[in-house]
Amino acid sequence: IKYSQIAIAIAQGLPDGISLDTLNLDANGFDQPIVLQLHGDAYDDAIDYKNALEKSPIFTEVHIQSITSDGENGGTTISISAILQPGVTIK
Repeated sequence: IKYSQIAIAIAQGLPDGISLDTLNLDANGFDQPIVLQLHGDAYDDAIDYKNALEKSPIFTEVHIQSITSDGENGGTTISISAILQPGVTIK
C-alpha cells in the first residue's frame, strides 16, 4: 500500500462540510496512527466523520483527539487519529 493511495481514499471519503487540512502519515510504518487535521462547518460534522471512519474497512482504532471551535472564522477544527487495518488493500 502506498501513502498516495491512503490520501486518495481519505479525500474521497470526506462528506460535505468537511475539508482535510493536514494528513500526518508516519514513515515508521502503517501500524502507527494516522493523524487527520480537518475543518468542519459544525461540531456534528466531526462526530459524523469519526463514525464514518469507524465503519470504513480501511481503519481501526479511530479516536477524536480534539474538536475546537474556530470562533472568528466559524466552523470547527477537528483532529482524528486512526490506524490502518492490517493487510488492507486500497484500489
